[in-house]
Amino acid sequence: MDYGLTEDQIMFKKTLRKFCEKELAPHAAEVDARAEFPYENIAKLNKLGLWGLTIPEAYGGSGANFVTYVTTVIELARVCASTAGIFLIHAGTPSRCIWTFGTEEQKKKYLPPAVTGEKIIAWGQTEADCGSDATAMKTVGVLKGDRYILNGRKIFISHSEAAELLIVWAKTDPNARKKSKGLSCFFVEKGFPGFSFGKREHKVGLRGSPLTELVFEDCEVPVENVLLSHPDAFGRMMPLFNGERLGNSSACIGIAEAAFEYAIKYMQQREAFGKKISEFQGLQWMLADMAVLIETAKTQLYKTAGMVDEGLPVIRESCITKIHANEMSDKVTNMAMQLLGGHGYMQDHPVERYFRDCRGLSFGGGTPQILRNVLAAQLLKEYSIG
Repeated sequence: MDYGLTEDQIMFKKTLRKFCEKELAPHAAEVDARAEFPYENIAKLNKLGLWGLTIPEAYGGSGANFVTYVTTVIELARVCASTAGIFLIHAGTPSRCIWTFGTEEQKKKYLPPAVTGEKIIAWGQTEADCGSDATAMKTVGVLKGDRYILNGRKIFISHSEAAELLIVWAKTDPNARKKSKGLSCFFVEKGFPGFSFGKREHKVGLRGSPLTELVFEDCEVPVENVLLSHPDAFGRMMPLFNGERLGNSSACIGIAEAAFEYAIKYMQQREAFGKKISEFQGLQWMLADMAVLIETAKTQLYKTAGMVDEGLPVIRESCITKIHANEMSDKVTNMAMQLLGGHGYMQDHPVERYFRDCRGLSFGGGTPQILRNVLAAQLLKEYSIG
């Protein structure tokens, strides 16, 4: 299926797939084993201009639409989920919010180096007591003269040690009657006084995109580095968060596709009881179930990405997409592991890596549980009889 892709997008997808299989796939297991940021992949992705994929042409980017973006994430995740995770954050909400909300000076300063991968961007929001309850953050920013002074800590911040630029959220109006109205976000550059890195996490999957704690101790941020200020910052950013869910969903789909493809090839080679295990009906049904799950997820993803490109609201659709994609990828990778039997549990095969990589995606961008709450509220609003 082409999922409504144009001829140019189909050609781009084919080119990208060849590139990924040649340049990224052979080193994906090593990236996972090292558990270090894959700096070598930055230059590789720059060969195709991928870091600036979503950035407007006026600032050196490709100006690609959202359908092209999710296609790219799928193809990257098929071969190296860690690299896909780095890409979807950099080219997703951070890049999009700069060219959507930034001043002309901010765009000229930060977008050109983002296009080449010279400055990878990270997103600083999550805190120890502020995950699903996104507005409950305790990091504060106090205006003093011509700069804000930030104090607080962020945790689980993807690839932050390798990023030269971070978009950081802080509470700037502690007296706001509604928590979301008291938040602002800032450009924080590596090397700013008072900014440092804390604990580095040891996680199960996506190990090539390390998570690190951000520490702000009287961190000085120039007032011109305010991206969005209270009381409207969080509300204006919400539509972009819906897009982040689609990037996350795309990674889940790419990983699931890889697991499915590996399992089906393995089944046609492996013999048991005198025949290929692909001939057993019970195992064939598992393959059929995997295909159904993947195809329904992709159809929903491309439908929603097309709506984003049309400028339509996608609160409902993005929740459905991510809930299904998160849960689909867990099921598909688990079934792929089962189809390989004991071999699937071993690191000699990539299926155990797929299983580990997709699991963490259920936490970012809203858990399936939280998104069910959001979806239910949206449905009740749409079908209100009051």
